[in-house]
Amino acid sequence: MWIGLQRISWSAAILTALTGFALGAQTSSAEAYMERGDYRHAVEALDAQIRKDPAGDPEVYLMLAISLLNLDDKNGALEAAERGISQFPKSERLSSYYVSLVPAVVDSEEAEKRVGRALARNADSAVLKKSLGKALLARKAEDARTEGLLASAATAMPRDAEALYLYGKWACLHQKETLCASELAKSLAVTPPDNYAALVLVNGLLAVAQDRLGDANAADAAFAHAVSGYEKLDSPVPDVPYQYVKFLVNRGDVKKARQVNEEILKRNPSFAAAHLEQAKFLFHERHERAAIEESQLALKFAGDAAEARAVHIFLVKAYGAAGLASEARVHQGWVDANP
Repeated sequence: MWIGLQRISWSAAILTALTGFALGAQTSSAEAYMERGDYRHAVEALDAQIRKDPAGDPEVYLMLAISLLNLDDKNGALEAAERGISQFPKSERLSSYYVSLVPAVVDSEEAEKRVGRALARNADSAVLKKSLGKALLARKAEDARTEGLLASAATAMPRDAEALYLYGKWACLHQKETLCASELAKSLAVTPPDNYAALVLVNGLLAVAQDRLGDANAADAAFAHAVSGYEKLDSPVPDVPYQYVKFLVNRGDVKKARQVNEEILKRNPSFAAAHLEQAKFLFHERHERAAIEESQLALKFAGDAAEARAVHIFLVKAYGAAGLASEARVHQGWVDANP
């Protein structure tokens, strides 16, 4: 959703964009190697610079980590970033790169420990607070530290869309709907208009919060914005649009629900839930045979037993309505055998 770790080709412009500072003269030799893509010699030059003056400049450690990552040495890159943070615990530039690197190298539990240790050295770092809060939210949302970490990060970084989203998500998970809606609205205000994946996710959660607050029109509008982003994605994830389909069905707007569902089927043709929803639309229009065919597609693409069971239950009903009792019994048998 938001930009994470990636192998990058070096340039001074890229470093400035990533970290907000320009290169110093002491790194010019390594810079020249990196500009040519010669990361092995860049590592040698940077290692020599660090041996000569380990507390000289945080950008040396950042350049070393980037060079090692381009050599596919993720562990070495992580070690270089951690050496840099130990020397420069207040460097938000190093911290920002470090938190993108950690989850790409170690598992989530170990990443949480490492970021926690870094935060202990720099308790005021909003970047590290956001990272640790994000890890806790994913692994153990009830952890008492999560709220304080994410609230502090959101306050300290009012232009960071992800920090605001994470705090809003925490609020939503804890039924603090007004706070959730407020933080998500702030996140949307600073999310780049071409970050469609983020717009889908944030608008989808905002719609849920607005619905829980009893504002169905605001929820509808948020869902519609989410679908607009979904339609622009090259690799769309259908979960939020499908939530919109269910929302519209509950509101009684079947026509619009079917339009959104058909868009999902067009963009995600192997999404079982949308095929089952389409089958239900057809069934209510008394097109039982067509509903059965659509259900068979849902069964084909079902991802787990629970999803398959929902399709079998519907097929019992659909075959029964079509007067095909023996076929209905087959599916009832499957349901009975899979409680």
